[in-house]
Amino acid sequence: MPYSDKQLARHRAAMAAGEPVAVVLETHEGQRGPGTVRLLRLSPAAQGALARRWLLAFLLLAPPSVLFPPHLLWPLAMVTVGVVGYFLRRGRAELVLGGEAHCPACHAFQILAPGNAEFPQAHFCSECRRRSLVSPAVAPSAQPAAADG
Repeated sequence: MPYSDKQLARHRAAMAAGEPVAVVLETHEGQRGPGTVRLLRLSPAAQGALARRWLLAFLLLAPPSVLFPPHLLWPLAMVTVGVVGYFLRRGRAELVLGGEAHCPACHAFQILAPGNAEFPQAHFCSECRRRSLVSPAVAPSAQPAAADG
């Protein structure tokens, strides 16, 4: 298995938090495999706290960054990234904490990466290196009732 003990411990911690959401991995050839991701739904207060922490980190990095050439560019870049990132992170209501699945092509165990809750997400198998798309599993639609006649 290509995962280290540290990666597996971080994965177990992520899989213990949030709420489970069923996903499907699908390769370009149409092979499908089930999986699960853990979603963390953020309250408006939590969204604001994460955004403020992002902004504060970049504002604190701006003054020392003047020491590196080009001297004026780095502080401006830090402030710009901080402000733009603040507004992007403030609008994020859900986060993917991580997930697990089996590769549709080789059936190897896969750890799905954390990140934004935007689907479909690309995933590359750690064993066979095949690309698959991770998207939420759609519940099968109910069969229409047969007409009595």
